[in-house]
Amino acid sequence: MASPEVEFERAVTAFRARKFGQARKLIRKLERQVGPQPPFVHLIGFIELESGDTTRAVDALSQAATAFPNDANVFNGLGIAHRRLGNFAAARRAFENALRIDSTHGPFFRNLGNLLSQAGEVEAAINAYCQALERDPDDGAAVRALSEDLERSGDRAAALGVLEDFLQRQRHDVETLICLTALQLRALNLGAAEDGYRRALDIDPGNDVAVAGLMIVRTLRGDVEGALVAARAAGLAERASPAAGSAYVFAMNYAPCATAADVRNAAEAIRSKLKFDAPRPSVHTHEGPRKIGIVSKKLGFHPVNFFTKPLIAAADPSALEFHLFAAGVSEDAASMDIKAHVKSWHDITVLTPEERVQYIRAQNLDVAISPSGHEEGDILDLFRPRLAPVQLAGFAAFCTTGVRTMDGYIADRFEVPPGAESGFTEDVIRLPDGCFCLTPEPMMPDLGEPPSGPPVFGCFNNLAKICNATLGLWARILAASKGAKLVVKTYALADPKCYEDFTQRALRAGIDPSALILEGPSPRTELLEGYRRIDVALDPLAYSGGMTSLEAMWMGVPVVTLPGETFARRHTFSHLMVAGLDEYVAQDGDDYVDIACRVAAQHRRDPTSRVKIRDAMRASPTNDAHAYAQGFTDALRAFMA
Repeated sequence: MASPEVEFERAVTAFRARKFGQARKLIRKLERQVGPQPPFVHLIGFIELESGDTTRAVDALSQAATAFPNDANVFNGLGIAHRRLGNFAAARRAFENALRIDSTHGPFFRNLGNLLSQAGEVEAAINAYCQALERDPDDGAAVRALSEDLERSGDRAAALGVLEDFLQRQRHDVETLICLTALQLRALNLGAAEDGYRRALDIDPGNDVAVAGLMIVRTLRGDVEGALVAARAAGLAERASPAAGSAYVFAMNYAPCATAADVRNAAEAIRSKLKFDAPRPSVHTHEGPRKIGIVSKKLGFHPVNFFTKPLIAAADPSALEFHLFAAGVSEDAASMDIKAHVKSWHDITVLTPEERVQYIRAQNLDVAISPSGHEEGDILDLFRPRLAPVQLAGFAAFCTTGVRTMDGYIADRFEVPPGAESGFTEDVIRLPDGCFCLTPEPMMPDLGEPPSGPPVFGCFNNLAKICNATLGLWARILAASKGAKLVVKTYALADPKCYEDFTQRALRAGIDPSALILEGPSPRTELLEGYRRIDVALDPLAYSGGMTSLEAMWMGVPVVTLPGETFARRHTFSHLMVAGLDEYVAQDGDDYVDIACRVAAQHRRDPTSRVKIRDAMRASPTNDAHAYAQGFTDALRAFMA
């Protein structure tokens, strides 16, 4: 018979191979032979933890802590288990006990930092991570966590600095390089982000996260074909990759020639390769309101926040109870505002994907919603093993998810007209009016004075939406409107290369560079005031404006649109139809040009035109949060029935 040491190593090997049953059997055999030992009970606790039974892990590790009160590893494991269940006070006591026994071990401080970060104590978490790095400066996990919390605290420069300093010593640490690059992407430094993802792929050519990032950057720069080339180079058709797969579907929605069937097939083909092995939770029979969980990284200053807050604030609390699960949201005015309207707010940033699934499932939700779908591929991936009995995509999701465990897709009769259901793997849930609700913000500027001089057209959408066919129509509009200007304003134009690339594309489409006014981003109030100089907003063809079109309409600017087949090409169409402004909906390219030219001339002659559009928006169901919330509640109740 092998020695206990050898048998224990066999158990550890089985655990690392995720053969939890075998590992558990070997440890129980050892306990019968030589009695309980700290390493044995510690491993049992982690077996239960990693196999998904966090409650049993807490029980096992609590027993171990009682039996071995001077074993720091046991208390550290107990702290991790309590943190995964959201038992923050108990987790903190466990980590502090581990540090009381051994304050020299950096990972104990890192785990305490993770707890404090998850509990919202960002400054205390930063201090804990610094303590971890004092003991082990090469702890990449602590560096990445420190950077994330520095960014959350508002110090993006410091967040960049700690990552850059670490990479000076550990140049080939791909995970940290990707963390740095993702931060640059969030800061909209697209050039640096593309360089970073290229560097990561030079080190690790098969890194799915880097492939996904490169595709997203190219898409946002307006190079949709370049993004799809990256997808083909990564061999997405041959292998399963949640991150890169979602980035591929993301890019597909911007491809001018992609049909609804193409998008569905792409989403389904990639997602169908990914297994899911968790059983479907039972539908809860509890009394009281339905527990609705929204899981996203975009619960701060983002359309997800603006579209969900009116629903959350106006819903009947006896019918719907909202719980938000934030994965990487910086503290800003928007996130603080939405927090005030929800039943609970859970920060899941520091949790691993497996921990996130366990944690969210432990909240016993009735409904889980992915508001952004493929735009947040790693978040969408949490829905594969099911977070709740009913799972929905909606609010800011732009196409079908292709995820077999996603049950419904929130839409309306304009976004998904009857007969278009085949573009979705989910059942389509049509809300009675529009599927978007946006109430005006208190800081919404006044309309200002009507502009004078030649017509000014505008588009404030991102460059990825502006395909060559769109530029061709815009060239015709400018040619037909003497002295007209076109303002294109978006964050990517702050990048010199993007600026030059777009200028050349416009020139090739027949647009005189002297007619172009290209601008980068500006503070929100300034951006909204920028609509005062715009006579007509031009909706792109490849991907319609969502939030952008609603903002233009709230500022009294008509938006001319040519709706397409896919969900992503029908946002503005839905906004206009719900507001009763169908005169701005074109039937074909010629009609698009004619409407834009005619409306620009009319609005110059009618100083009240902006007021009329704002009044239409005020009277629109888009502005009626209570009606929207009731419609959502009724539709959800019918769907669940």
